Amino acid sequence: MKTWLPAILLLVGPSMANMLQTRQDKESTLTTDTQCFTYMCINGTIDGSVERYVLSSTGQQTPGWMAIGFGTSMTNSPMVVLWSNSDGSITLSQRQATERTMPTIVDNPPRVAVVENSLSATSGDKIQYAFTIPSSGNSSPSIIWAFSDANPGSSAKDAKIHIHIDKGTTKMNFVKAADANTTGGSHRLGTTSTNTTSSGSNDSSTLFPSSCGILAFSTLVCGLLVLI
Repeated sequence: MKTWLPAILLLVGPSMANMLQTRQDKESTLTTDTQCFTYMCINGTIDGSVERYVLSSTGQQTPGWMAIGFGTSMTNSPMVVLWSNSDGSITLSQRQATERTMPTIVDNPPRVAVVENSLSATSGDKIQYAFTIPSSGNSSPSIIWAFSDANPGSSAKDAKIHIHIDKGTTKMNFVKAADANTTGGSHRLGTTSTNTTSSGSNDSSTLFPSSCGILAFSTLVCGLLVLI
């Protein structure tokens, strides 16, 4: 039986290394950037072929609706408008405006956005709406944003929305975020400070799976030694 041990170790060792490398590669594809303004923050993450955005209130004003658009001006920029309803659900409305008028619903948007309920909160101190959308492939997308304190009062996607009380333009910088990740830093989803970085060395979600893998490997080796 002793002659089996080297062969088994040769098989298990590369498998463990491949598992850890696969996890590391996946983590390296996540790049995040955050921009904050008076009433809202925009957190964007590129995860492979998907972009994830979290629009969060700073607490200065209760949001009626929050929105971002992909472009440099309100005219002809695809927009994603989100608001909460009395039953706790979130309405996501994809719109566009040909002039400086209320954006109207787009039935077949080029990129379909989907609400991500697990990262959204419709009550409490920090209200935030999250959604995913297929990636445009742009690592520095121009973004327009708007915040209103008036809820549409309807869950219908084509509901009338009241004018915003704050608006602006910005640019997400996922290239900078990727550089930060390669040096050990990472941005956190839902952060409320612009471009906040924190070390990943104390992140239990990163440490735990690797530790489990090492423990499993050690347990297997110990078991084989006992059999011998």
